[in-house]
Amino acid sequence: MPRDVDVMPAVTGSDLRARVRQTMAATGGKLSQAEVARQAGIPASTLSQYLNDRYPGDVAAVEVALNRWLDTQTVTAEVTELLPVLPSFVDTPTSRRIVAGLAYAQSARNITMVYGAAGVGKTRTIRHYRKKHSNVWVVTASPMRSKTNPLLDAIATALGIVDGRRDPASLSKAIIAKLAGTGGLLIVDEAQHLSDGALEAVRSIHDAVNDDLDDDDAGVGMALVGNTVLYTRVRGQKRTYDFAQVTRRIGKYVRLDGPTDADIQAIAAAFKLDGRDELDIAREIARRPGALGLLEQTLKQAWLMAAGEVPPCRPTVEHIRAAFADLQRDGEL
Repeated sequence: MPRDVDVMPAVTGSDLRARVRQTMAATGGKLSQAEVARQAGIPASTLSQYLNDRYPGDVAAVEVALNRWLDTQTVTAEVTELLPVLPSFVDTPTSRRIVAGLAYAQSARNITMVYGAAGVGKTRTIRHYRKKHSNVWVVTASPMRSKTNPLLDAIATALGIVDGRRDPASLSKAIIAKLAGTGGLLIVDEAQHLSDGALEAVRSIHDAVNDDLDDDDAGVGMALVGNTVLYTRVRGQKRTYDFAQVTRRIGKYVRLDGPTDADIQAIAAAFKLDGRDELDIAREIARRPGALGLLEQTLKQAWLMAAGEVPPCRPTVEHIRAAFADLQRDGEL
């Protein structure tokens, strides 16, 4: 494998092998050998041979890569130790509205549309819902995944359908069969990217699974999540007729105009900020593009800065301002 000839490994041989194994063991099995190889940028077979002292190739190149990986692990551990223990998901009033819409779609075998401003936690709430509920599948649309066939292929992959033909008709048939009887929920995030044909395709899948079901039968719900473009396309005055079959099946709309003050207070509380000045600056950040996502990034950076003080302290307004500037955001606070 290629290597930088000017770089020499700091730790080599049996010492390096021991350190790699110790680092893996310290994660309690969360870090596999294959994952170490991927992170270090070397083939899994090469790492396996090296750890068993049987690699016949350029050993020094492997050791340079593994030393860099160990350095990265050390820095990551130091940064993680400085941060407070934070929840992976912050429950906010807006997230509860999103969850309610998703739960309605799943229980009622209906379609929910969640749409509105960026940065209010739509995607994070979707992932949280998938983690907490059975038979929830999430597919993210994009400019490359806007047409019918790429979208159906992504849905099939999310459902674990890997065999068979990949043309639209075959994919639709396999998806319908897989969803039938699950009582699940199919979520399409960033749905504003979907073409008209792709929107009709997911609608027809929803109908095919749920048509002719008795009240007690398990069908499938669907959620279309995106920005205001999604709503305008489907419900706009000029397009209502074109999407009549879609709009007729949407049982709930969840409109998100932006972060609420209660959302901001929930994020601030999760980061252990309770001063009036800190809360005021949190509000100012959350009103910027990026909203709650920007606020969380800034507060994490502020915690790192505060933790580096002697003695360590909670973030102050000065830390938050410095963190905002350090992230190179446009404008000043």
